[in-house]
Amino acid sequence: MISIIKKILNTYSLYKLKKTINLSVCGSSRVEYYRVGLKKNQHCNLVIGQKSLVSASLIYEKDGARIEIGSNTFVGPCTLSCAESIKIGNNVQIAWGVIVFDHNSHSIDYNERRNDLSNTFSGKKTWTDVKISQTVIEDDVWIGANAVILKGVTVGRAAIVGAGSVVTKNIPEMSVYAGNPASLVRKLDDPKNI
Repeated sequence: MISIIKKILNTYSLYKLKKTINLSVCGSSRVEYYRVGLKKNQHCNLVIGQKSLVSASLIYEKDGARIEIGSNTFVGPCTLSCAESIKIGNNVQIAWGVIVFDHNSHSIDYNERRNDLSNTFSGKKTWTDVKISQTVIEDDVWIGANAVILKGVTVGRAAIVGAGSVVTKNIPEMSVYAGNPASLVRKLDDPKNI
């Protein structure tokens, strides 16, 4: 019964989204459209390649925000909070509970933050005082459960981020990072070179 309700909810959500968001989703991918949050934003984009499974909450924080997810990628029940751009490559595995940001959410100036809640209630959150920077997760990356990826970070090709890690800076390709803040655990051998 629950699966039937989810299918109906997903079909209805897709119908509504097609009217309000630029969708380019390959038919072989499965997406939980009912988990997409637009917050009245317009001109947003969702691009998903072939044979991907996306169960994440995709939160569009500003008009024109863009989320791109490659092919053969699994994005589990987690959260992508996008003000401008989050890009996820091909063959990526993102576990449950992960949070990916491309923004700081709030100003570091407490005077500016005082208005955040009242602006949110009135539907007028301003982003002029919030730092925003594209977040990129390259091909073949594995991100463990409950990791947090902060704005402006690039996680390099075939890197692994340990469960519960907080990623505050770029991670080079073919490496394992873990901890808070995430730091190098070890480099990986590239199977192409073996």
